[in-house]
This record gives sequence, C-alpha cells and structure tokens, in this order.
Amino acid sequence: MGKRAKCNKGCIAISNDGNKLYVSDITDLVEIDIASGKIIKRFNGPGSSFLNDVVADNLGNIYVSDTGTNTIYKLDTNFGNSTLSSLQVWLQSRQLNGPNGLHIDNNKNKLIVVSLGPLSKPGGGMEVIDIKNKKISSLGKAGTTSPFGSLDGIVSDVTITHYYVTDNPAGKVYTVNADGTGYVTLIDLHTQGLLT
Repeated sequence: MGKRAKCNKGCIAISNDGNKLYVSDITDLVEIDIASGKIIKRFNGPGSSFLNDVVADNLGNIYVSDTGTNTIYKLDTNFGNSTLSSLQVWLQSRQLNGPNGLHIDNNKNKLIVVSLGPLSKPGGGMEVIDIKNKKISSLGKAGTTSPFGSLDGIVSDVTITHYYVTDNPAGKVYTVNADGTGYVTLIDLHTQGLLT
C-alpha cells in the first residue's frame, strides 16, 4: 500500500441511505460498503493534490475539498453505478483560500467552507457557497465577526444557528454565529494540534 493521507475528523461522510461511507484518500474518494467493510469503488479527483473533508447533502451528492488546488469536487451518486457517476470539479476559485472543512446547510442550500489559507502563510476564513449558483461570499468579516486562522473542521448545532469551528494549529474551538454577526473562542488549549 502507498502513503495514505493523515485524516483528521471530518474526512468521511455517510450516504443518505446509511449504507455507504465516503472517505478521502489523497487524490481519490473511496466508496465503502458499511455492512461488509469492503471498498466498492474509488473515484479519482482529476487534477487533485490533497483531498480533505467530505460531506453529503440531502440529495445524496457528495462534496470533497482539495486544500492544495482551491477546489471543491462533487460526486453525484444519483447515477448509481453508471459511467456518469464520477468525481468532477464542481468549483475552483482562489477565493476558497485552501478549503479545508465542509458543512452543508440543507435548509439554506449552502455549503459552508472553512479554510486553511495559503500553505506559505496560513490564514483562512469562512466562505459560504450557494449550491444552486456557486456564488461565494464571506461569512462575516474574518478576524472581526468570524474567525481567521488555520481553520480545520466545522459542524453546526441542531438549530443551525451556530457553527463550531476548529483551528487545529492554534488549539482553539470557536462558536460562530451562522449569520456572520460574531464569534467567540469556546476552547483555547494554548497548545498546537490537540484538536482533530
């Protein structure tokens, strides 16, 4: 076996029917049958360099970030096993700024992206992508009403009014208002890399 990606929490997603697990593996998205634990298929991300977080929407689409190429890939699982089911570039933009963690807000049809920033000088923020038209907008003002740093993972509370965002290198967890009006530091371990 070749070198495998170090995967922090969030590099997996479960299909809507609960039967399949999707895992990022450097340049491939791996589809696994949960019951048997066997790999069903590998989907290569054309032009990918480091596939990272994986998330599923309520329509069964799978999205995966590629931090190194400022790209979000999409797998449309509604095609089943046909040749139309492949991992394709869905959105590529410098504005994604090293996309890392992904979260789907199905109520608003938005993909929330937390970014690592450039590898030479980490510093990313939070972007909101309209899934229908792929328009990218910032969530609040980075460093003022939303966090700025080497942002890694993201989940929401049940009401989707707050996001919990990790900055792994800084050892912090933030609570962020989903409307971009502010954030607070929930945890500060003052130690690098303990939050994965």
